[in-house]
Amino acid sequence: MTIAVVSLDSDAAALGIEPLLEQELRNLASIIRPPKSAATRPGTDPGVALAELLDRIEHFHDHVPKLSKALSAKLQTLREALAEQFGTAAEFGNPPGGIYLWVKLPDNVDTVKLGQAALAAGVSINPGPEWSVDKDYAKCRLRLCFANPEPETIKQGVAALAEVCRREFGVPLRSANVEKRA
Repeated sequence: MTIAVVSLDSDAAALGIEPLLEQELRNLASIIRPPKSAATRPGTDPGVALAELLDRIEHFHDHVPKLSKALSAKLQTLREALAEQFGTAAEFGNPPGGIYLWVKLPDNVDTVKLGQAALAAGVSINPGPEWSVDKDYAKCRLRLCFANPEPETIKQGVAALAEVCRREFGVPLRSANVEKRA
């Protein structure tokens, strides 16, 4: 079962897709109804109704710990690959959850330009300015999604990203403890 969360806001209206989204939500509502206990209580938060519905889905509670463990392992793979390929040129934390890792590169790296060059090399990143209200602050930052790719793909992608970053911006100077030249 796939569950999507849709937010109807000014973007949907601006894009002219609000009527389509509303119709899709009506279609979805005709297929999945929240449990009566939630649906009949006035003012029930849709999230509460969804939580009650998920409680009734077989294997959901078994699936979440397995998914968390798999995502944690992929995050660790990503962090290790970044440390190996970028060394101290990449700064990142160890988030307690989620599917993205924010990475700060040296100030001379423009992640929008890096994203374009990386995409041409087969690597997709989320440039920071596209995900931040402070475009200047986010110029040298990016988000990397680790949820979908397999660990080996994560390693190869980070190696390719480091090579593109070195070619375009001269960083990192070292990777895998080997000096590199642009």
